[in-house]
This record gives sequence, structure tokens and C-alpha cells, in this order.
Amino acid sequence: MTTDAALQRAIDALGIRDVFISRSESWLADDFEPQYSDPETLDVAWKHRVTQSQVATLESDSGEQQLLFRVLIEMGMRLNAPTERGDESLKLEPSDEEPPTCACIEACFVAEYEMSEQLDKKAMRAFALKNASYHVWPYWREYLMSQCTRMNLPKVTVPAVQFARNASQEASSKEGT
Repeated sequence: MTTDAALQRAIDALGIRDVFISRSESWLADDFEPQYSDPETLDVAWKHRVTQSQVATLESDSGEQQLLFRVLIEMGMRLNAPTERGDESLKLEPSDEEPPTCACIEACFVAEYEMSEQLDKKAMRAFALKNASYHVWPYWREYLMSQCTRMNLPKVTVPAVQFARNASQEASSKEGT
């Protein structure tokens, strides 16, 4: 079965049931005052990663069972102080130092689906990596904009689409470099 066929099988068998946040964190650096900072000088870093999927079984009082498929997706945005170029850009060795983070908003979303039939791992993996983020994305955009307002951060334009990466994709891309 091709990945496209596996994905279509999952799309046909799964119906969205719920999207919710299982964990979130938001903070400002102690020395960062967003209302007095120039937002044009901050660099935005994004996080979007499918971290886990799982199948759960719910049993009603009458003994009827319902299969659920859950996909956990980590989303995040960091506002970093700009990196100083100056004489540092002339060095041949890259710097391992990350720019200081001024603000951070991160959340782990759970997309939960009802399963009309048992799916194989290939179909569930394809769905988790290629479809679940589309269901979570509007919730992430709303949460991020709301948190930015509450934290007095500048309005951040969220890209219309951002494709997720999973841990195995990140490991293989690091090994290939």
C-alpha cells in the first residue's frame, strides 16, 4: 500500500472528535519589557513537531467500545534578541551560542479522532504527519494571538501553513548534514 493510499484509508476511517491543549508554557525574560522594545529588532523562531500518536479504547457503561486515535503536536514561538553580526560574522567557526530568548509561547495540542475501523501503523503515521496539524492549526493561531495580547507582545503573523516534523525526521536530517 502506498503512503497516499494509507493516508486516504486513515482519512476515511477517522473523524475529528476534539482538539485541546495538554500542556502550555508562556514566559518573558526578566530583563525584557515588550511595551518598550522595538518589535522589528526581534527574530521569530517557530516550533511545530508531531511528537506522538496513540490508540485508546473507551468503554461505555453498557460495555460498548470506541477506538480513539490521538496525535500530540508541539507548537511554539520564541522571540529572540537579534544576533549581532559585526566582527563575529568574519569568524570561520560557527557559534554554538543561541541568541537570548526574550519571550516564549509553547503548547502541546492533542487532536483526538474517533476510529470507525482499526488502522495499520502506516496509515496512522501518514495521517499524524500529514493531516492532524491542519485540525490543530486554527487552535494554535488563536492561542498564540491571545497569549501575545495578554503578554503585551507585538502581534505576530502566523504563517498560513507550516508542515510538522517528527523526531525521526529531525534525527535523519541531522545525520545527513
